[in-house]
Amino acid sequence: MWLQTRMFLLVAVLFGILYGVITGIGTWMGAGSAAFYIILAFVFLGIQYLISPAIVGRIMKIRWVSEKRGARATPNGS
Repeated sequence: MWLQTRMFLLVAVLFGILYGVITGIGTWMGAGSAAFYIILAFVFLGIQYLISPAIVGRIMKIRWVSEKRGARATPNGS
């Protein structure tokens, strides 16, 4: 459980850093309002949610198998 908590905190901190940099650059350039940056945060969150399974699959080299093949691949058929 502690590992999940640390991973969640790490993702939150990294997202906060990215959001802070983008907000800082946008404010420095004089672009956008508070509503714009809130919408932008949700867009980044959505993109992150959509691509994270692909990133994990590629990094962990996951090989998807069918249900039939998966049942035969386990020891003792259980």
